Amino acid sequence: MRVPVPPRAALGAFVAALVASGVTAALAPQAAAATAGVLPSSWAQTDVRAPLSAVTSGSTVRIGAWGGSRGEFHLSKAYFTFDISAFAGATVSGASLVLPETAAADCAKPRATEVWWVTPTRPLSWAWQPRERVRLADPPTTSLCVAEPRWDARAVVDRAVAEGRATLTVAVRIAAARQGDRAYGRTITTKPALIVDHNTAPPVPTAVSLVNGSAGTPCGDQPLLFGRGGMRAAARVSDPDGDWITSRFAFWPTADPSARVERVSGRTPGGPVQVDLPDEVLAEGVEYAFSVRAEDDLAASPWSPPCVFHFDRTAPEHAPAVTSTTYLENVSYPGTGGVGVAGVFTFTGADVARFLYDNGSEAFQSVDAVDGSATVTLTPERDGPAYLRVIGVDAAGNRTEPTYYHYWVRDTRPVIEAPRGIYGTPFPVTFRASQEGAETAHYTIDGVTTSVPLVDGTAGVELLIPAPPGPVLTVWTTTSDGTASQRAVLDFAGPIEET
Repeated sequence: MRVPVPPRAALGAFVAALVASGVTAALAPQAAAATAGVLPSSWAQTDVRAPLSAVTSGSTVRIGAWGGSRGEFHLSKAYFTFDISAFAGATVSGASLVLPETAAADCAKPRATEVWWVTPTRPLSWAWQPRERVRLADPPTTSLCVAEPRWDARAVVDRAVAEGRATLTVAVRIAAARQGDRAYGRTITTKPALIVDHNTAPPVPTAVSLVNGSAGTPCGDQPLLFGRGGMRAAARVSDPDGDWITSRFAFWPTADPSARVERVSGRTPGGPVQVDLPDEVLAEGVEYAFSVRAEDDLAASPWSPPCVFHFDRTAPEHAPAVTSTTYLENVSYPGTGGVGVAGVFTFTGADVARFLYDNGSEAFQSVDAVDGSATVTLTPERDGPAYLRVIGVDAAGNRTEPTYYHYWVRDTRPVIEAPRGIYGTPFPVTFRASQEGAETAHYTIDGVTTSVPLVDGTAGVELLIPAPPGPVLTVWTTTSDGTASQRAVLDFAGPIEET
């Protein structure tokens, strides 16, 4: 468990708070190394009177010699294990072990407590004591009988971290020459604090990209190509210690890395960062690279892999060409194709990577070019004059002048020829197709639909209207593949209507 540590003057209250609550809190960003307090993940008290077991519960632990309730002799050591995995890869600049005492057998006797670094490999007991490897230097002397002595633990923490250990275990005992003397015995809390000053270098920035306008293009194995100014280099940075960090961006021509220019962002707590690429620094047609690293006040991340890019502000010379075999250009009434008739349009242009197109009523749509050409299929929804606006865009985003392709969508409604005002007697009605390739006429009257073949685009039928007012007649044609024309409507009580 890691907790933030207050200034040294408030250490006593801090340790008391640790013992009372064991709460973990986040560190506030700071300019120096981060400081964290770690409470034991486990502890054990061994006793010569119980050589094969250990006490692992309670709020205090006794060290040295002491007497039992019936006067029996005890001799104990304490072991505390701390989780130091959070400091993996960090630089340890300081570490202290604070052992708050709760009682002393005899305040007239000097403190004889020792702390040793141990590396146990099996459950702890008096019979199976780990080898005591490194002794921590004694804390400064104090006149207080019961205190919070502070051992310098930097060397052992630094060594344990360097060896890749996830835990650090210390043995607390009375010096060998005094451990059998009950007058030197001490009682300490089971929640001492390991306070570690450390700094972990920020990791390599991620999400490295170039931003043009509001859109960002991630860097990758292939060079990026841009054609407009207002560029910004972007990345996402972080710091494992929660430090505020700056981001350093370096730019250079790939042909001359010595012509390096650096830009530094403001301090942030992490997240996305951007810096501008001034237009005057970048030359037309020159290939550049940039890299970024994150820096706290004590260390820096490695540089990100170079992101290669260059600028091309020269647009393709010619506007695209547009052709269609279904909807011919500049054809007037009656036009070609028809409502519901799909037409293929082909766009071609030199040095073009994609085409933008619209018909004046919708937003631009985009289609990629293959060898400078692309095709789109459009199906008109209304007849009459229409146009396409087509723009070529090169790989750098430069746009050509637009091409306007004008065409006329054929009115495919059939013509209805019928007399008016005849009731009670059959009368002839003629349908004349306007749809190209029409083979069948269909008409609906009084809710009944009938189909008749067209001969040379014409069909004749007889209708009978018993009495006024007359019904509505709806007529349409279809081709052999089922493509339907627009519908013509004749209201026998009124003029011919179009739908």
